[in-house]
Formats: sequence, structure tokens, C-alpha cells
Amino acid sequence: MERYTEQSLVFDDLINFVYNNLPNEKLDAMEQFLQQHDVYADIADNLIDIKNDHQFSLSGIKQFLAIKSNASHATKLETIFFEVLEKKYNTMKQGVDDFKREIKSWFLPAPPLEYEVALMSNNLIVLKPINETSYEKSILFELEKPIEENDELIVHIFESGNEQPIVEFTFSEPIHQFTLDIEEQQLHPGLFYWRLQLAQSGKKAEGSFYVKAVFDVF
Repeated sequence: MERYTEQSLVFDDLINFVYNNLPNEKLDAMEQFLQQHDVYADIADNLIDIKNDHQFSLSGIKQFLAIKSNASHATKLETIFFEVLEKKYNTMKQGVDDFKREIKSWFLPAPPLEYEVALMSNNLIVLKPINETSYEKSILFELEKPIEENDELIVHIFESGNEQPIVEFTFSEPIHQFTLDIEEQQLHPGLFYWRLQLAQSGKKAEGSFYVKAVFDVF
């Protein structure tokens, strides 16, 4: 049975594989080789991208990849190999930079526009959570006294920099405390703002808390 190794790999066979132009035995052998060698699988993917982006024929892509008329298969393969690495590096670097910027934005103070604006009565007294306290698993909310019968407590949680609440629910029973589960609500590390409001009286209270980062990216 045909079997490819890194030493025996023929560059033209890789190109012919991309065009499905190998005999069945070689086709099966190349598929097995690529399954075991991720870097060469990336090279094959890169060749497919070149073929699709430029709509090259089999003869056209061979001409496109030819560096010099006397270039060896190894030289051609090495060139494509480094193109793949460069592409992977640039993609990874851009992804990391974007991720760092996103995480930093999670911790920047940016409350909703109506936060701390006295549009309604602000005399709903909430004992917990204490502003800017950091939590890891759950957040206890505790009111000074239970909500009255026939009233509803509306709970809104905002991401920093987000005008729309990412968590919203109501309580109609006369509770005076409840717990917000961080994992269940899928809260990422960062700064969050909360607002509690009574539906009947309009009384409200607002505050903030941190979900502690599980790792330091700075």
C-alpha cells in the first residue's frame, strides 16, 4: 500500500491531491498522511484557498506556485509552509489583540445612560451587594424589607458599556433577598451594574459589582 512520509512527500502529489487528481491508492495514502500531519494539512488548505480565490486550473496553480524554473519541490513546499505560518501568526496575533481589547472594555466604567439619574424615587434600600465588591460564584442581593403584597421587584443587570440589560427577571412574592448565580447567568469577568425597581411604587436602587477575572491577561 502506498504510504507518504515527510521525506518522501512529492510536492506535485500535494497539488494533484488538491485537485483530486491522484490515483485512488495515492489519494487514500495522502489523506492518511494529512490526518497525521496538521502542518501539511494546513498547506493543503492553503493551496485550496489559492485555487478557489484565483480560480486556477491545475496547470495554472502549478505555474503560480513556481518560484524559479529550477526550484526544487522542497523549496516550493518550504515557501508555502512559511506562508501558512505567517498567515497563522497574523491571524492569531490579531485575535489576541482583539481579545485583550475586549477584556479591558469589560472593566472600564461605563454605566447605562440612566444610571444614577433621578427619574424615579431612589429610596428603595438595598443592603447587599456593596458597590464595587468582587464576586466569583454568586452575588447575594438583600433588601432592607420584603417587597409588599401585589407588588413586583424588577431586576436588571447591565454589562459595562451596554445600554440593554443582559439579565432581566421579576419577583412577585414578598422576598427580601435572592442570589444571582454567576455561572448560570454566564457573566464574564468585568464590571456590571444592577438596578432593582418596584413596579407599583417606582422605587428603585442601583449599584455595581465586579465578577473577578479567573486569570490576569494584562
